[in-house]
Formats: sequence, C-alpha cells, structure tokens
Amino acid sequence: MVDRPPVIAAWGVGVDSTAMIVELAERGEPIDMVLFADPGAEKSATYAFIPVFRAWMSERGIPSEIVRYQPRNFKHWPPYAASPRTC
Repeated sequence: MVDRPPVIAAWGVGVDSTAMIVELAERGEPIDMVLFADPGAEKSATYAFIPVFRAWMSERGIPSEIVRYQPRNFKHWPPYAASPRTC
C-alpha cells in the first residue's frame, strides 16, 4: 500500500508541463496520473504530439487520460453556426 498522497500532473501539452513529466520520470519519482484537459481548439501540431507522448508515458508505466467537457444543457445547445453574411 502506498503511504503518500497521489501525484497527478496537469499536462497542457506544452514545453513546461511536458518537461516536468519527463524530469519526474527520469528521477524515478512516481506519477499516478497525467491529465490533459482538451479544450478542442489546440493547433494541429499539438494534437499530433499527444499520441506520441502518451505512448512514451505508457512505456514508462505512467497512466494518462484526456478529459473533455461539452455542455449539454446550455442556453444555445446544440451549438449554432453563424449564417453567412448577406451584406
């Protein structure tokens, strides 16, 4: 049984949070979970990097999850698309 608080890393897929995870892994420090909160609006290069780094983490026994929030009961649900301007 582990007698310590869980270590959960918030991963923004940027340089700083990625480097932190790499450094913790290289030091042999435990990481119980890595979470990426996907806003759905990242650059394509960011989305291309996610499976690469998740595979790297998996090879080292670091679990990771991607969480997404999509409102379901909101004023303008479902989302609407702007109509073309007729000016």
